This record gives sequence, structure tokens and C-alpha cells, in this order.
Amino acid sequence: MAKKNFEKFRQDLERKKVALVYLFSGPQAELKKEALKLLTSALLPPGSESFNLDRREANQFEVPEMQNLVATLPWGAPTRIVALYNVDQLKLEQRHALAEVVEKVPETTCLVLTAEKIPETEILSKAIQKIGEVIEFSLVREEKLISRIEELVKKEGKSISPKAAEKLALAMGPDLYGLEREVEKLVTYIGERKVITEEEVEDLVSASPEFKAYQLIDFIAQGDVKDSVEITREVLLTEKYAGIITNQLLQDYFFLWRLFTFAGSKNDFNGLARHMGLERQVFRVSKYLNCSRNYNLAKIEAGLKKVTEAEKALRYSPISPQTLVEQLVVELCQLSGNRQAVKTGLG
Repeated sequence: MAKKNFEKFRQDLERKKVALVYLFSGPQAELKKEALKLLTSALLPPGSESFNLDRREANQFEVPEMQNLVATLPWGAPTRIVALYNVDQLKLEQRHALAEVVEKVPETTCLVLTAEKIPETEILSKAIQKIGEVIEFSLVREEKLISRIEELVKKEGKSISPKAAEKLALAMGPDLYGLEREVEKLVTYIGERKVITEEEVEDLVSASPEFKAYQLIDFIAQGDVKDSVEITREVLLTEKYAGIITNQLLQDYFFLWRLFTFAGSKNDFNGLARHMGLERQVFRVSKYLNCSRNYNLAKIEAGLKKVTEAEKALRYSPISPQTLVEQLVVELCQLSGNRQAVKTGLG
């Protein structure tokens, strides 16, 4: 079966090379959506999507309807697209029936199937193998992400400092398509200079309130009251972001709690990622491992309780959101085992 990555798929589209059937395989759901957007832009005239793009979830799958969708002629375009999501959730007999549909896809239709994984020995996989391609959307570990950043920057005739590459990888996560756009912005931003620095990544990519909220747990885990409150105040320049802070912290403490309840070895990185529910964002496991060094399970559970209470207070308390969130952040810093940092205070 022909297998390609997202970059190769995009290059094929630029060359007007399109397969009759695609299987978008792997856990990166957002990147699959981006791939379908690119395919739609390549095949369908603007404004014709409502006539020529049909999307269905696995729980909507019916053989007669799928046969009809695939056989329908395009309107105002040479090709139409039919997408069926999460086909690995179909029963085996349903996937066998889908294989028969795949075998009869006409030249006027591009059929897109998505799944985390379909065994290559299955009838459906073999049907795709005859006339289509598999596009892999695998998880990207942080070190591979950094290598990818360095490759993209080098293609533009520039270089990037190791710290800057790490910061960009953390900011973008496994969003490879978004990563390319950010590299393009950075290259334009530095102009004639040859090296992208950590400060430039900070200025262009890491300045969003959402990313600052994501960074906050790193400072809280160090017991760093001063920087934690400073970040909180930056995020709270827009009042609505009080809820974003508590939502992010609730997520952070939940992942830390899952980490502490893992019975296996912390060296089993993939097993730990599965236990924490971070199979699709493996790069975040290292972040929480670092944070966990200043905690024990009791402190994590205390943190979860404090964040939950703060979320309720944001809805019902007459106290201002800024005061509530700043107080929460200070109390969370005091749970850290890093007492020296706590003593720095707010000054």
C-alpha cells in the first residue's frame, strides 16, 4: 500500500496529482482536517462545496447511502469529494461492505476515509491498496518536531537557535501545518538576519494569552510566585481569560494526577502517555514529568481541589475575577516543594 506523510501529500496536490481513494491514518485529527481542506481547495471551485463535498461519521454509515454518494455526479466541477470519518469504529462486517464501495469508486469521485489504524491484512486495506493511498498522520515526538523546525528554517536559508526551536516546538505542538506558517512568519520578521532567536519566537509565537496560560503551570510548579502572578496579570488584560486560566490549570493538575497514579515505570514513555490520555500530544508528557518533581500525590489532589473551587467562585462570587485568580495562583505556588522560590513573594 502506498504510504505518504502530510508533506508529500501536499506536494502531490500542488502537482495536481490526486488519488481516487485516500485513507488518512493516525491520531492527528486536526492535521487530517487541514489535509481535507487542502484537498477541497485543490479539487473544488470556490462556492461549490455544498454540492460537491459530502461528509459522514462512522455512526451514520449505511451501505446504500454511501454507494449513492460515491456514484453521484459532481456539479460544476470535474470531481466531487466524499469523506467518511473514523472508519476504524465500524464493525468488521461494515468495513468489508465499505471495501466493496471502495472498489467501485468512479473517476468523478475522490473518497476520503479517516481512521487511527486499519490493519493492513484487512479486506478494506487491500481494497484501498489497489487504487488509493494512505496518508500517515503519526504522533510527533518533541525531538522530531525540533528537527522538523530546523529543516524548515534551513530551507529558507536561515538557522534557528536550539532554545528558539524548543520554544517553537512547545508553542505549536504536533500541528505541522501551523508550524510551517509560523516559520514563514519568523523568516519574514527577521529580514536580512540569518539566525532566529528565542526572543523572536517569544515575540511572534508565544505572546498569545492561551500560550501564556499553558506556560503558567511551569512557574507554579517551581513555586515562583513573582513570575506566576506576572503571567496571570498579562493574561488577565482581557477579563474573559480568567476562565481560560482556571480551565488550563484544571487540565494541568488532572494530567499530573494521572501521572502520579501510573503504576508502571516512568521510563515507559508511551505507556505513560496512554495512561495520562496524551497519546495525541506525547510532547506534553515531558512537561508534566518536569513539573511533577516538586509535588507528591497529596499536593496534586489539593491543587485540583483549589482550582475546582476557584472555577465555582468565578461564576458565583462577588469578588473580581482578577483577585480570585491571582489568589489561586499564589496558593498553588505554595503547594510546590520548591520553598526557596516561594519565599521570593510578589515583590
